[in-house]
Amino acid sequence: MRCNKNSVLTMALAVAVVLLGGSVTTWAISVWEKSVAPRLQSEAARKVKLAQTPTEAIKELDRQLDDYRTGDHLSADDVEHNRLLKRKILGGTFDIRELCRISLGSHWPERTALEQDHLVSLMTSLLEEKAVTSKEQGQQRSKSKEVYSVRYMGDTALGTDKQRAQVKTTVHVPSRNITIELFYKVRRAPSGGWKIYDVIVDGSSLVENYAYQFDTIITKDGYPELVHRMEKKLDEMHKK
Repeated sequence: MRCNKNSVLTMALAVAVVLLGGSVTTWAISVWEKSVAPRLQSEAARKVKLAQTPTEAIKELDRQLDDYRTGDHLSADDVEHNRLLKRKILGGTFDIRELCRISLGSHWPERTALEQDHLVSLMTSLLEEKAVTSKEQGQQRSKSKEVYSVRYMGDTALGTDKQRAQVKTTVHVPSRNITIELFYKVRRAPSGGWKIYDVIVDGSSLVENYAYQFDTIITKDGYPELVHRMEKKLDEMHKK
């Protein structure tokens, strides 16, 4: 009979209960809850993520954004709720390190590990402050309840290893009768699932825009100047 590691541990705990008496039961349950169960739950969650398609990952992002609070009179609790939601989305749905790596291009390997980490941290903080959700944009443009609608157009693999993909969506804003093409470039995360590393709005790539700006600044004034400008911008945002 074949036994996996979890079933062996289960049998071992059962034997311990029989040999040592009921006093070990509480200990056995504690071991299971603290050690085995979390690993099983984690593995189950990873399998779900691995089965998730790139389009489903973007749909999940949109479901999270449904919880974003808008309005003209947000309370302090609402503002804090939105800030934490943005942080959760940026940390869990976006691959900021990959965005920075591609944006920096040939300048990335020239930086030390500490410099790379600092840049990722700066970029994350800036995006937390300046990123505007589709829901916010729609609220600013329209007072109607139906702010915008999203249509999912499917996804295509990028590369033969199928570890990257592009998800195509369109966003329709009824109040202005406009439709925007919104594409996402995603890559498979080590833990499973998909993470966004580029957003393309009507053909304009976020990463390509950053890459042009970064290269221009570094070529003309050096890498420290890029970091200085980003830190200065973040400081200005915090003072508002």
